[in-house]
This record gives sequence, structure tokens and C-alpha cells, in this order.
Amino acid sequence: DKKENVISMSKNYYNDFKSNLNRLHNKVEFGIKVIWNGSMVKKKIEETYKNNDSIPATSSAKIFIKEKFKEYKINKIFESEADRCIEFIDNSFSKFAYEKKIQKLKTGNLLLTANYLVEKEKQNDFKKVYEQFKNRESEFKYLFSGPWPAYNFIVLTKELDCSRM
Repeated sequence: DKKENVISMSKNYYNDFKSNLNRLHNKVEFGIKVIWNGSMVKKKIEETYKNNDSIPATSSAKIFIKEKFKEYKINKIFESEADRCIEFIDNSFSKFAYEKKIQKLKTGNLLLTANYLVEKEKQNDFKKVYEQFKNRESEFKYLFSGPWPAYNFIVLTKELDCSRM
């Protein structure tokens, strides 16, 4: 019976529900995506690396190793550049965030996907930071959404079994 399943679930997750309601009370969620031209950034890194490459490769094995190492170095520099940009952007938004969830480089051009949990009284300050970034001349494009209910910040201590409902 569905009613009994709902009652059972409510009992099983009561502490989680209560904890989430207390933690998320008077807070909203904002989503931010930052897009950059990752292929152009990588191309610049490759050009710089190519100009600094003076190690001769005399055999096919050495050429292979050299190419793999070059690829590794370029990817490391690319990730380092992404981290530097993300840190700058995130530090500005984090000043007004209670919690955050960040994913970097989900695709080559999607530098950052972030969700910020913001107290309602700080949401205007948070929006102002976005406006400053959006209006700045930059190689980044910003996508902003919210305020939303804090879906991404709900925490359950055990897996929710919806199959019984």
C-alpha cells in the first residue's frame, strides 16, 4: 500500500529530513556555468610548448615517448590554467555562499559548473557579483540561474528507495 510506504519512508528518513530542513532553512540555491574557449587556451599552450621544445628525438620510441610527455605537460598546464581561473571566479562567489558544489572542466569549453547555497538575505550581494562578472570584458561567458530551492544540497545518510512507492 502506497500510504504505508510513505509513512515507512518518513519514519526511516525523519532525521535526514529534519536535518536538511534545519540546514537549508532560509537559504536558496544559485547555479553558475562558466564557458571559455578551451580549445583556444590549449592551442596557445601548445604553441608555447612547441617553441620551448628543444629535445631531439632520434628513434621512433623516443618520438613516441616525447609526444606522450608533451601531451601530458600540455594537459597539466591546461588544468592548471583552468584551476587558476576557477579559483578567481569561485573566491568572488564564495564570499556570500553558505555551501558550494563545484565541477570543473565537464567539457573542453565548460570551465566551471557550480551550485551555491546562499542565505536569502545575501542573495542580492551574490547577484551583484554575477553582474560584475557578466559586465566585465572577458573571454568567459556566464550562465546564471536561480534562486531555486536547494535541491543540490539535500543530504541523505542512506540511499532513498523510491521503487517501493
